[in-house]
Amino acid sequence: QHAGGILSHMHMRVVLQRLFSPRAIAIAMCSAAARFDAPAVLAQAADDRSAPAAEVIRALKEIECAPPPAATAEDLSGRWELVFSTAAAKLPLIDGYMPNREVLEWDLAARRLKLEIETLPLLPKVRVVGEELTFDAASQTLTYSVKQKPPSQWRVLHVDRANGLLAARSSVTGLNLIRKLRGGAMRPTATLAAAALSAAASAATALRARRAVATAAAPPLGQDLCEEFALYAPPASLAPLQRGKEPIPLGVLKARGEVHRDGDWHRSVHVWLIDAAGRLLLQRRSVFKDTHPNLLDVSCAGHITGADGVVDTAVRELQEEIGVSLPEADLEAAWVCTLPASAEGATAQHGRFLCREYQEIFLVRCSAGFDAAALALDQGGQGEVAGVEWRDASEVAAAWASGDAGFVPRTAVYGAVLSEAIAGLDGSDW
Repeated sequence: QHAGGILSHMHMRVVLQRLFSPRAIAIAMCSAAARFDAPAVLAQAADDRSAPAAEVIRALKEIECAPPPAATAEDLSGRWELVFSTAAAKLPLIDGYMPNREVLEWDLAARRLKLEIETLPLLPKVRVVGEELTFDAASQTLTYSVKQKPPSQWRVLHVDRANGLLAARSSVTGLNLIRKLRGGAMRPTATLAAAALSAAASAATALRARRAVATAAAPPLGQDLCEEFALYAPPASLAPLQRGKEPIPLGVLKARGEVHRDGDWHRSVHVWLIDAAGRLLLQRRSVFKDTHPNLLDVSCAGHITGADGVVDTAVRELQEEIGVSLPEADLEAAWVCTLPASAEGATAQHGRFLCREYQEIFLVRCSAGFDAAALALDQGGQGEVAGVEWRDASEVAAAWASGDAGFVPRTAVYGAVLSEAIAGLDGSDW
């Protein structure tokens, strides 16, 4: 009887081991997920990070069960940004989406891997270099070595060429979702600008919303230093661009903090509000701004993020900064010119800056019922606006000409452009 009990116990143990072996569990998971669209979940996660973390992990695990893809060296070469990692999901207060920016570059021709890790804005990046990088197409595995450490591997599980996505298992960080950066080494130059800018447009609004939620309880930032700007070729001169001539995009996106540190040419909107008495509405910039804090400036201004258009950026910034809603048609009619400008300085909080931008200038006439005191300021939640006040246009021009330290400095060309636009108003339709 005792022996029979032991045999029964052993039999049950074997049955349980077979039922719950890793392979059986994996097969069961894959079968149960038959109606679960893993690629769509990963695409959603990379696009705007709105896919729940649990679903992203499930999608990565399901894809690991599937037959391996037929990725090529050309698919993998270039620069990739880490979007989601199961290693990050194990950390406190992090759901798996990367809280910082990590960029991988696989250069198979040079047999080298480069990893750049951003920690905090304006602090140096952490850089890691892997040597002897190889790709085995049969096993879909990238292998490299960092210094004298044992070789590390990335096994490719999924390639989404249409969306520039890749899922892989790293021997160091587990399951990962990465997206190809526009401007990657394998992207044709002719299609670079369009690819980079169109991708940024769809993600910009969701990105701002996520960061607003994440920083709701934090001190005001004055701006998002990780916000990505589109870069442009330098102008031939600092004269206003001829009507119909556009700045030339480089097809590269770069974080705000780095753009102002390195002096890259980017694009912004300047919207001036003027009343029938010839007064300009001035905004006092927040003390937290990374350029010209606590100074009086244009009624509303903002950078053009990614592929956002000039007019829709102006519409958005007016609403976010001072709570004014205007239709695009009104702003299109109020456009003055595109003016290249360069300014430099330093702040105690953010250090030195070099701001080079194409400024899209607008002049909007306010109706008699416009009440500046009733404006809902800083609806964007970044702590950008400290207040607004009316100043006569001639006073503003004189302040710029004299170098008044209370105003954001503007060039003589900028002053002349704005004065000419004001002089051109016909006095009707106020």
